[in-house]
Amino acid sequence: MEARNRACLYFPVLVFFVLIFVSIEANLSAATNSISTGQSLSGNQTIASEDGTFELGFFTPGNSRKFYIGIWYKKLPKQTVIWVANREKFISNTTFSEFKLTQDRNLVLLNQSKTPIWSSNSSSPTSSNRTEAVLLNNGNLVLRDMSNTSVIFWQSFDHPTDTFVPESWIGMNKVTGEYQSLTSWKNSEDPAPGYFSDSIDPGGTSEFFLRWNQSEIYWRSGTWNGEYFTGAPVLPEMRRTTIINVLYIDNEQRRYSTCTLKNNATITRQVLDVSGQIKQWVWLDKNQDWLLFWSEPDAQCDVYSLCGPFGICDSKSIPYCSCLQGFEPASMADWELNDYSSGCVRRSTLQCGKNSSDGFLTLSNMKLPSNSHSLDAQSSDDCSSACLNDCSCTAYAYGNGCFIWKGELLNLQQLYGDGDSTTLFSGFQLLISTIQKVRAEHYLSFLVLLER
Repeated sequence: MEARNRACLYFPVLVFFVLIFVSIEANLSAATNSISTGQSLSGNQTIASEDGTFELGFFTPGNSRKFYIGIWYKKLPKQTVIWVANREKFISNTTFSEFKLTQDRNLVLLNQSKTPIWSSNSSSPTSSNRTEAVLLNNGNLVLRDMSNTSVIFWQSFDHPTDTFVPESWIGMNKVTGEYQSLTSWKNSEDPAPGYFSDSIDPGGTSEFFLRWNQSEIYWRSGTWNGEYFTGAPVLPEMRRTTIINVLYIDNEQRRYSTCTLKNNATITRQVLDVSGQIKQWVWLDKNQDWLLFWSEPDAQCDVYSLCGPFGICDSKSIPYCSCLQGFEPASMADWELNDYSSGCVRRSTLQCGKNSSDGFLTLSNMKLPSNSHSLDAQSSDDCSSACLNDCSCTAYAYGNGCFIWKGELLNLQQLYGDGDSTTLFSGFQLLISTIQKVRAEHYLSFLVLLER
């Protein structure tokens, strides 16, 4: 009886604390667009822009079961993320993780062990005692002085991931020397930086480049002529009806490109896709889906090394990427997520030392990879022998000289009779008239070493 009375005595106390917890949880989850010093987000808690367009909180891409802090469109039925904080370090539990504004005026993400894995690393002056993190209506997350909201210490628009939205920018900060570039996700379930980037010309021009691995340029925007980028996909006569106003600005602080909407009701975004293409998307309320407005490069296989080492890109195949005969995907899991960057690996290891040319695979109508080495060989047989006798040689081609390739073969592309042969030969100074055993279409045979 005494135990039962004691339980009755404790029960109201338990209810009281549960109600307090629920109240606190509700207050943290209430509609707000900001985080104040000392406040944090955990679990399913979010903040939203004042107009309800954007939302910030924890999310997990696809079926990955990995969590990130990101910003997405709040009102759309399909979660579409425009920015990710901790794209290189995921967390596995959001209940005990925290995204908070610390006393030193920085946004910090703490994992379940309370270890910092991401920080805004802002440098707000010590004279500013009241700082807040606010999600603006344009999707920009800013750290600002509460007493003077025009003073911004840090903003997500200065650190874009793969997406460019109206009023954001990509370019260069002349004061800090920092570049605002787009970098593709690794795949649809991993926002870690992929191989493809979109950045302004470091040489000082107004041109933007799409690059592979921060090196190979495979598409150019063209320079700004005062009205548009000359290499942009939309034709001049169509620019009057386009949905956005594109601007290029070069002043003492920055040189960058930005855009504004012609119709504020339009929802649009530009994404550097995992495919290596830059794509402009427009949301259609009627279809409740995204419509592709344009993409560059227009031809998917013009993306440099889309299919990775020893992979072939074929514009008439679905999927575009396949492996050379005798090779297989290095990571089938990645390929299933449309991430082909790991390319292909040999099914069997090459054994150097066998003096035989029977192991070569002949590939016709190929756009040859770059980084060839020229050898002094008087015939195709001499060229083949030179490759066989070099343990680092993986392929050769003969025509107006001997060319061999060492190590990984990148940017292989299947060609068809549509004029690509000019591109094929001009890059290697090969003369069609001197190529031996070439078919009527004048395509070069490319031989890859399968066995020694």
